[in-house]
Amino acid sequence: MTLLKDVKVNPRTGKIKYYVEGNSPEIQKERNKKSNPKNNKRRMFVDGNHISIKHPLHKPGSYKSFDDAMFASITKDKQITDGNLYLITNPYFASLGWYKLGKAVEVDDRCKSYQTGTPFRDYYVIAHVSVTEYSKAETEAKDMAHKVSKTHDKDANGEWFDAELKDLLSIINTIGDKYNKTNAKNRT
Repeated sequence: MTLLKDVKVNPRTGKIKYYVEGNSPEIQKERNKKSNPKNNKRRMFVDGNHISIKHPLHKPGSYKSFDDAMFASITKDKQITDGNLYLITNPYFASLGWYKLGKAVEVDDRCKSYQTGTPFRDYYVIAHVSVTEYSKAETEAKDMAHKVSKTHDKDANGEWFDAELKDLLSIINTIGDKYNKTNAKNRT
C-alpha cells in the first residue's frame, strides 16, 4: 500500500512522478546520456553536420571544418601529404588587390571557415590546385608570392599578398605543374 507521504510529485507539472524500483533518476539520466546521438563518442560532426563513419576523413568528435579535424591530433601535418593550394579573397580585399594563399585538405570547407570573419559571408575561392606534398608546395608558392607582392618584406611569413591576380594565378599553376596532381581549377 502506497502512503500519500511516499508519493512524489513533479513540482513543475504537478503530476505524480513515475517510479519503478531500480529506475532511479540517476539511472534514467545515464541511460539518456548514452542513447543521445550527440553524446556518442564515435560520431563525427563538421560544422554541425553528421559525418558518416564510412567517410575517408572520419574522426570522432565535433569540428568546425575538416581541416580542424585533420590537424587536431597531428603535429606539423607530417602524416598528410596530399592536399590543395588555394587562392581566396572577398570583394573588399579584391578591390584593394589583396589575396590569401594557403593550403587545405578540403578547399570549400576552408572557405567556409573564413565566412565567420565577415558579416557579409562573402569570401570565395578564386583558384585551387590539388598537389602532392602540399606543405612544401605552399612554402614554395609563398616564397614566389613574396617576390611579386607590392609590399615585399623578405622577413614576411604571412598568407595575404597584395599582388596582381594574374601573377598569383601563374604561381598556383606553376606549383600545380611541379607538384603535379592536377592543374589549377579556376573559379572566376
